[in-house]
Amino acid sequence: EKAILHILDASVGTPVLSERALPLDESADFFCKHIDKLFADSEVKECAFEDGENPVRELMTELEGDGFIPATHRMASRLYDIMSANVDIPPADFLFTVFRRKDKRYLGIVRFNYKEAYTHSLINIEGSTATGVIKYKTLFANETQKVNECVFIDLSSHGIKIKEKKYEIDGQKDYYLSNRFMKTQPARSYKE
Repeated sequence: EKAILHILDASVGTPVLSERALPLDESADFFCKHIDKLFADSEVKECAFEDGENPVRELMTELEGDGFIPATHRMASRLYDIMSANVDIPPADFLFTVFRRKDKRYLGIVRFNYKEAYTHSLINIEGSTATGVIKYKTLFANETQKVNECVFIDLSSHGIKIKEKKYEIDGQKDYYLSNRFMKTQPARSYKE
């Protein structure tokens, strides 16, 4: 239905928050393929919001219409604050999307880690063309590579599907997505 991409890199000093939704073009196909693979991923677990006040759960009502972009800004800023306070959590781009799957509407939050890759470059030296090689440090994984972290929230039931990694936080390995950002009850895998 709609999507937006925010850049969360603590080395920049501030989150780079897009002011416009992504166009539904070939990039939508790229993101849809990753979402489809994540729904089939055995590492995705289910959990629920903790009782009481929860800023992420409260933003679910603001995702409709013109509220989508400001709501994602608040969520991305919250993630950025957690990431910048915990240097073990690497920078990434986060896709925020509202989509339908099997008659349910979801908010998807998908982390796209950066990878390094080399490509050619063209250089004009004294009127002649030369080729070179440059390294890009902020490329997304390709369609066949796995995404390591995501959150899918059912917009009706507020049930949560999550895939996450532990990072060092306050001297201990912990899940920042479920424990710091989402404030959920412990996640359990489909195997449990």
